[in-house]
Amino acid sequence: MTASIPTPLDQKPELHPDTLISIDRHHLLAALELAPKKDIRPYLNGVHIEVRKDKTTIIGCDGCAIWVSYHPTIIDGYDAFTPFCLTIPRWALEQALKTKSDYLRLKQSGDCFVIGTVVFRPDDYKYPDWRKIIKHEPSPHAPVVVNPDYVTAANKALRRVFTSDANIGMESVSDGNAMIMHAGTDNAMVLIMGIMRKCRRAYTPFAG
Repeated sequence: MTASIPTPLDQKPELHPDTLISIDRHHLLAALELAPKKDIRPYLNGVHIEVRKDKTTIIGCDGCAIWVSYHPTIIDGYDAFTPFCLTIPRWALEQALKTKSDYLRLKQSGDCFVIGTVVFRPDDYKYPDWRKIIKHEPSPHAPVVVNPDYVTAANKALRRVFTSDANIGMESVSDGNAMIMHAGTDNAMVLIMGIMRKCRRAYTPFAG
């Protein structure tokens, strides 16, 4: 598997009122599977998005497993904007996803944002740089021990995006510090950190 990891993006959104960005609901649902509900680290209690001209990246993380996926950016209305990142609170997404639309539209309204029909004000917390702990050097001979609950959650998340008959691949990466699950494509994956002590140390960017 060759995953595509975009460069870091740390720009708050400043969207024109007529700019509408559509995000695939299946990717959002998948990210929610890996995002916590009441974590003491408030910046993890939501889904992080990074929107560029060519692709929209969706991230959900609870500190032990990460969902990362992307799809082509879909823009309606005024299409000139500066690439940005934004964390959508879990409560806002859960309400917005009650609709059955395949895509949820995101727009800015003053200091607030609207996802679907739900208005929210983004937090000032800085989302961790998830790239620091995703390394894609395959380690075929390095065993990794993971919590089986995360394998189940990862499988459920991947099924949100891919058909039920898609094969799920697993591979050890980062010298056995983690495992990646994917469906044979490079536009969605779940990275699960190993439960050995050295793996927890490797995950310090998400601590506290």
